[in-house]
Order: sequence, then structure tokens, then C-alpha cells
Amino acid sequence: MILLATPARGDSLSKLIRQASRLADDIPIGQLDDVAEQIARKRLGREALEAELKTTGRISKSGDDVARSAARSAEAARWIKAAVPGGLDPKLTRWVNDLDQPAREAAAVLARGGKAIDQAVPDLIARTRLVAAGGAETIAAAGLADNLVKDAVRIDTAIRSGAMIIPPGVRSITLRDFGKLMIDQGKPAQQFWEKYVRPHWKTWMAGGAMAAYLADPETFMDIAGNLTEAGSQRLTALLGAATARVITGITAGTQQSIDSVSKSLVDAGRDTLGGLLVSGLIMLTALSLTFYRLRGRLCRLKQSSSSTLESKKQPQDQDRKI
Repeated sequence: MILLATPARGDSLSKLIRQASRLADDIPIGQLDDVAEQIARKRLGREALEAELKTTGRISKSGDDVARSAARSAEAARWIKAAVPGGLDPKLTRWVNDLDQPAREAAAVLARGGKAIDQAVPDLIARTRLVAAGGAETIAAAGLADNLVKDAVRIDTAIRSGAMIIPPGVRSITLRDFGKLMIDQGKPAQQFWEKYVRPHWKTWMAGGAMAAYLADPETFMDIAGNLTEAGSQRLTALLGAATARVITGITAGTQQSIDSVSKSLVDAGRDTLGGLLVSGLIMLTALSLTFYRLRGRLCRLKQSSSSTLESKKQPQDQDRKI
């Protein structure tokens, strides 16, 4: 278990984040030490820093570990320095330098998040309210990716305005749930959000789908950040089949194509020894098409299945490979 150096569990981390987000000293930031420790333990800071370095071309995938570590250390220092334009006082500077690398990377993510919130919410009262509602989790989310701070503001606005619909059986949602999602699930949550949620914001807000996802993200997404079958079914139950297709990406025409091609393949394979195998391939292909719109892949499967059926008419002593 990775623990932040002792100074980080005192006032120094809190002081850094308040300076970065320009908050008064008496504003509480819930769970700050625990979130910093979680970022360090899960190496979320490392992921965020390396993503930035790769984007700007300052490290390569083939770089050795020593070079990557040095680059992350320099980038973490740059994030912290940029978060406090006025500069750190000597005591805070010594504290940062005394941190081990995972702890320094966590501090950099939180400092960057505080600065991002400051820039996105210039009004002090609104910013104070957002931090109080979202806690350290939301500050961390804002530091992990630049565009997540805008999503945090939208969620906060939806909650305060009453636009966040809570479906039956789902608990109340707070802004902290958004931050926890990004910290607990890491990169897969960011990928899921970018692929399925952000492009279809209004659809998720309708019928309580957003609240259902934030309350129980594991139902909707797998460990790779893809929509699960259970999540698709939940969306259909909440939004209706037609509206859910906006998110899942399957159209009514595509569904008809699946049904038509599947029926023809089943009819062709029903009376052959490979019928059972063909049916299994149909189901797998339909599922793949549903989530990834692979029409071309389905057509290739149809051609492949036809070839397989023809091969079964050849002499029985020939080798069969599927």
C-alpha cells in the first residue's frame, strides 16, 4: 500500500489546492488526503502525466523506464508550478520536493484540477459551492483530463436545477458521484464518458439514465470502458428502444439487417452438421454489430458461412477447419 509522505497528510496539500483553486482558507475540501492516496495507489497521476507527455511528443511508447520517470517528474513539477502562478512559498516548495514520486504525481493532478475549476468557474461563490458539493474527488477528476471539469459543472447545474431525474429505485445523486466514478474506474470511465455520454448528453439526462449510471456504473460499463449488454438493456428500459439506440449506435435498419441475414444463415445451416456452429456465429456477430456498427463484418461472415457450408458437401475424409 502506498502512503503519501507525512507532510501531505497535514496542511500542505490543502494549502496547495486552495491556492490553485483560489478558495478561502476556511473552505473544507472533503476527503482530500484519502483521494490523494487513492490517486497515488492506483497510479492515476502516472497515467494522466504520461498521456499528456505522449500527446505533446515528449515521450514515446518505446522509451525506457528511467527516461519516462524523469519526464513524469518534470511534468508534475510543471503542473504544480502552473497551478500557482504566484509561486510556492519556500515551505510549500520543500514539502513538494520531499514527496515520493507517486505522491508528487497525485499532488500535481489535484493542483491541476483545482486550477481547472478556477478557470471554469470564475465566480468565487459558485466555485466554492461546486468544490463543497464535489469534494476532492471532483477536483481530481478535473485534473485527470481537461474536459472533465466542464462535465462536472454541467452535472452540478443539473442537480441544483432539478434537471437530474432520479428513476424509481435509484438513490439521490451528488456531484461527488461523478468524481468518484472517474477516480474509482480510472481510464475506462473516461473512455466510456467520451464515447457514450458526452456526445449524447441530453439523451442520458432523459428518463433518469444519467442518475442510474452515476449510481451504478458497473452495470453500464465493462473494465475496458465499453457499454455492457446489461447497460444496454437498462438504457432501453429507462429510455425506450428507439431512444436507447441513439447511445448504443444501432439503428432500426441495422437491426432489420441483422434479423434478415441471421434468418437466412439459420435456414442454410439448419440441416447441416455445422448448423449449430453457424447459429453461434450469428449470435456473436449480431452482438458485435450492435455495439460497433460492423455491417461489413456481418457481410464477410455471411460469405464465410456460405463457404463453410459448401465445404461440408465435399468427401468426409477431407480435413475440416473452422
